Amino acid sequence: MRRFSAENFIGILDRFKITEVAVVPTMMRGIVNQRASPILLRNLRRVWCAGEFLSPKTRKAMYRLLHEDAVISQVWGMTEFGRITSSERGEKDDDGSVGRLLPNTEARVVNEYGVEVLDEGYYGQIQVRGPSIMNSYSGCPTGTAEAFSDGWLKTGDFGYMKSGKVYIVGRVKELIKVRGWQVSPNEIEDVLLMHPLIVDAAVIGFRPVGRISKDELPRAYVVTNDRHLTGLDELEVMEHVKDRLASFKALDGGMEFVDSIPRNHNGKIMRHQLLERAMLVVAANTIEANEHS
Repeated sequence: MRRFSAENFIGILDRFKITEVAVVPTMMRGIVNQRASPILLRNLRRVWCAGEFLSPKTRKAMYRLLHEDAVISQVWGMTEFGRITSSERGEKDDDGSVGRLLPNTEARVVNEYGVEVLDEGYYGQIQVRGPSIMNSYSGCPTGTAEAFSDGWLKTGDFGYMKSGKVYIVGRVKELIKVRGWQVSPNEIEDVLLMHPLIVDAAVIGFRPVGRISKDELPRAYVVTNDRHLTGLDELEVMEHVKDRLASFKALDGGMEFVDSIPRNHNGKIMRHQLLERAMLVVAANTIEANEHS
């Protein structure tokens, strides 16, 4: 296919009786939102998924469309290393891990000070090393030096390891700094997607102009189904998050209903566009307030 269309993609899976396919979460959401008949997906037995965080809501909805023997396998890799993790064939992983480390591959979790943490389940930046690691960035010695720490490659991914499995929570550079806490946008997005009327969501760290503190505030952008017909409002969305997460993860930066979430061709959220949007909205509100004062 020259470009992805959920309807055409489903048709091709059925027509050619495809049993194994690789997708990114955005593609999977498209398939789920098509409300396709399970008959059209009856041949699928394994769905590989990578590229970004896959919400439990999307994974569960996809499983309802698949054959009972089908498996969704999340995997993790990067250009500088290749595939890092995988899953055993036939292993249904419902806890959100990206699988287990491949043979001869090592991973460790380091805290914000660069110190390795040996306790299982501790959140931090994940670093890896193994035989497939890159030698360097071509013609970029500075970038190469910054990418490594004592022979370990800094993946830039924030997560943890438990019972031999790797869990990716988000990107380190996207973490929201709230009163000394590190908050993953993915965690809040996952909770937003639990709401039955929300079909897509994105969260950014936002610091309004003039705010003395360097702390950021979580701000959400939400896509809904027939919001005007159901009466869903900003307060209900914010209460939905507040009731399910710690107080410092609340949407104190506000929220906004939008028609769609900006994503790149791989389905990753283009958060810088949302940050620019937030700055414009605050600036416009400030000007309006000054005009009425």
